[in-house]
This record gives sequence, structure tokens and C-alpha cells, in this order.
Amino acid sequence: MDLPIRAVTQADVERLVRREFSPADVEQALTILGEYTDRETQRVRAAAIKLSDGDLTHLRQAVSIAQVDWRDVLAPAEFPSQCGKRFDQSTEPEKEAIRRKDWEVYWRWFDR
Repeated sequence: MDLPIRAVTQADVERLVRREFSPADVEQALTILGEYTDRETQRVRAAAIKLSDGDLTHLRQAVSIAQVDWRDVLAPAEFPSQCGKRFDQSTEPEKEAIRRKDWEVYWRWFDR
């Protein structure tokens, strides 16, 4: 099953920062996110915001991880259930259901 990859824009990232961080932390969060400029830039930044839970320390950690390997931020943000042991032991139909559920949860968070 292939799930579509949605485009994430700078405007999306700014909206997410303003939603997830306190007004006092918005500028600092945007500065931290600006440190990541590699592959899938806006998508990875959105994933880092998701993983941060509105905490600047967690955001810094996510950006640092992304600078080493961007997939290590995307995977737990967009597909957290696939990062666990249970996924490896699942049947193909179960894996498909897990992927779809993770995808729906992530984009529900993104779009709210």
C-alpha cells in the first residue's frame, strides 16, 4: 500500500509552530527549525514540531537528529507504530492497517 506524500509548505510550518508553541517561544522555535535545511526540509520540520510536543528542548533534539538522518524524525512522527517491535511481528494485512492508521493520525494532527 502506497500512501500519498503530502506537500508541506513554509506557511504550514509557521502555522504549526504558532499552534504548538507558546507565543513567547514562537520566534525561537522558528530559529531552531531554520537550522534544518537538508532533504524534505518542510516535511521534516513539521515532523520535528510534532515530536516536540511544544517543548523547545525536544524541538532542538528533533532537529539535531534530523541533521544526522532526516528519516529518524519522519518515521516516529508520521508512522510511530511502525517503529515498534509489534510492527515487525505483524502480518501484511495488519501492517497495512497500522500504516493507514498512523497516516490518518498524523494528518489529523497536521490539519487541525
